[in-house]
Amino acid sequence: MLSMTSDPVGQEMKANVKMAGAVQECLPSNTHTSIWQQKVLVLSGCELQIFQYWPEAVCEWIHPEVKYKILEISYRKVYKPRENCIALYWGKGVNHLISFATDRERHRWIKKLNSVLCAAARDIKSQSFLGKWRGREISLTVDIECGFSLRDNSGGQEMPKLLWKEEFQNLLSTSDDGSSQLKLSFTDSSNIIIQLQDMHTALCVMQNLYLAKMSSVN
Repeated sequence: MLSMTSDPVGQEMKANVKMAGAVQECLPSNTHTSIWQQKVLVLSGCELQIFQYWPEAVCEWIHPEVKYKILEISYRKVYKPRENCIALYWGKGVNHLISFATDRERHRWIKKLNSVLCAAARDIKSQSFLGKWRGREISLTVDIECGFSLRDNSGGQEMPKLLWKEEFQNLLSTSDDGSSQLKLSFTDSSNIIIQLQDMHTALCVMQNLYLAKMSSVN
């Protein structure tokens, strides 16, 4: 139901829609009973959007209930309280539990979501995040080709000094404190611990760039 007017804005928005479908979302509840509500899930451009009902007029497509940049979300399959669900995560503590009609439908969405994530990662190529390392103001850059790099932002230089770098394929694991501290561990037993201003977004972007890189290698 992607009906649009002949308005150029509406036509452009329709062209950006890669996938759309009716789903159900589990709403927050103070009881032990799960409350599910019909929603519409849309992959449009490099965004994942959730609508309360099927948008038809242009103004309705412009204003989803929520929208997230595709590289800033993560997801996982879940099987409770219903089968055929995925949990979507964004930022700290923001998540949506989405139920699909069948496992086949969930698989179709996951396949498309992965495709859009990889395409967005290859398109953006890199992203930087502000933080601190050993008392210095730094920026951590995650690059799909070059991997990780750390630059000194404390001096206000036009070209900040490179402090450290490492390739993607050498990443062994990541861990965090749930707030701002991120630890990256590598295959040579080295590690680096950084305080990031927006650690949760950085983790999602890092994961998606890494997966896109590994999928292109394989």
